Amino acid sequence: MTTPAIDKSVLMTRALLIDDIDTFRRLNAGLDGDGTRVFAALLAGAFDKAANDKFGKDHTVADVIEFVAEARVRYVGPETVSAEDAEHVIRAVLGEDLVDNMSAYARGEARTAMLVALVLDAGLSAEEIDALLAVAAQRVRSFFERQGRR
Repeated sequence: MTTPAIDKSVLMTRALLIDDIDTFRRLNAGLDGDGTRVFAALLAGAFDKAANDKFGKDHTVADVIEFVAEARVRYVGPETVSAEDAEHVIRAVLGEDLVDNMSAYARGEARTAMLVALVLDAGLSAEEIDALLAVAAQRVRSFFERQGRR
């Protein structure tokens, strides 16, 4: 994947996380298949890091359930994502072996909503959001480099 596609995905995700919806929509307009794939990978990478930073290895199922309940009320709205889907994506990224019967669309929606909630809950500054996205961008670059070697 090209660096411009990753950079655009970083800008889109940053706009989403700071609630700059106009910029997000402008950047999202006309996104092609490769761009959508890169954006999804970047969101997944940022979500993975944010969830692991929040919960770590010593999390309990109750911790996740409590966070999701509060996040749906305070940050993303209960209509945005079901509690089951939100809990599922968090627990899966934390390493729990769960049966995955979610569609890619539902998984993406749940990850996006919970990423927003994790960032808001942590009270991340603009610099901390940039650092989170830099880690995610590096993971995306590494992922696509490995894919290119196959």
